[in-house]
Amino acid sequence: MDSTLIEKIVRDSVKVTNHHVALAKGFLLNSTDIFIETRQKINEFVQQQGYSKPKQIVIHDTVPIDPQLDQLRGYFIFSIAFCEAILSLVNNGYFMSKSSYGEILDANVEWTTVVPGSGGHSSGSDFEQFKFMVPTQLVRSFSKREDTFPFGDPDVFVLKLGIPNAHSEVIEALKDTIQCFKRDLFHPSILMLSKALEGAWIELGISLSKAVSSKKGEIPTEEFIEKLKGQDSFVWKVREVVKLYEKQDWFKHIKIASNIDLNMLREIQSWTDIVRDSRNAIHFGFESSSPNTYEKASVLLLNAVKNFREMYKLKEFSDKESSTN
Repeated sequence: MDSTLIEKIVRDSVKVTNHHVALAKGFLLNSTDIFIETRQKINEFVQQQGYSKPKQIVIHDTVPIDPQLDQLRGYFIFSIAFCEAILSLVNNGYFMSKSSYGEILDANVEWTTVVPGSGGHSSGSDFEQFKFMVPTQLVRSFSKREDTFPFGDPDVFVLKLGIPNAHSEVIEALKDTIQCFKRDLFHPSILMLSKALEGAWIELGISLSKAVSSKKGEIPTEEFIEKLKGQDSFVWKVREVVKLYEKQDWFKHIKIASNIDLNMLREIQSWTDIVRDSRNAIHFGFESSSPNTYEKASVLLLNAVKNFREMYKLKEFSDKESSTN
C-alpha cells in the first residue's frame, strides 16, 4: 500500500452526517465563553470525540495501517463537522465573526515508510478538499446571551429540548418543524409539529401499556399497542392514552417518580387539540379557529418545549417500570 492509495481511501471514507454537525453545535453552544478562538476549540472538540490528528502515518508491513487510518478519518470527520457548525451558527445568528476568515483545519498529513532498522522515505499529503475558510474568532451574539429557547436552528432546538428517548421519526419531524418556521412557512411548520406530537403520544401510550402489562385481565396490551400504531384517528389515540393514565392506582409509582400527574397530561391533551385544529387548516375548505400566523406558531412551539419534555419524562419512567416487571 502506497501513499496515493491511502489518500484515496481517506478521501472516499470521510462521511460527515448531520449528527456530527449537531454534536459540534452543542459543543460550541455549551461553551461558557463569550469569545471563542476557533483554532483552539476545534482541537478540543475533536479530542473530546476520541480523535486527534496522527503525527505521521507509517506505511510498513510491520505496522498496522487500519488503526492509523481510522484515527485520521475520525479527525477529518469531526473537524469538518466543526467548521460546518461554525458557519451554520453564524448564519443563524448565534455567533458573530470577530475576525477575518482563515483555515483552522490542519489538512496536511505526513507519512513515512521508515521504521527502526530499515530505510525508506518520507513525504506528505495535502488534503485540499478538506480545507475551509471560517472565522478564527467568534463572539456570542448579544441577543443570544440570555438563556432563551432557540428556534433558529433545528439541531440546536432538538439538543436543547433534551428528549434522547424519542423515536428518530419524532426528532426528524421536530427538525422539519423548525426548518419550516424559519422560512415563515407556518402551515407546514404546524403540520410537522402535529406529526411529531402524534408520534410522541403513540410512544407514550406504548410505554404506559407495557408498564402495566401485568394487568392482563383489564387491558389487552398487545391489541392496544397495535391500534395505537394503526390507522385509528389521532383523536382516538390521544383519548385512549389519557384514559389509560386515568387508572392512577396502576401508575402510582410512575406518577411519583416522574412528578407528572393526570392533570398535567390532560393539559397536554388540550394543547394537542389546538395543534390538531391548526393542522387541519391544510384541508380544503377547513377554517381553523384562528389563522396560522407567526405569533400562533411561536406560542405553539414554546408550549411544545414543556409538553414534549413532560411526555418523554413520563415515558422514561414508564419504561423503567416495565423493565422491572
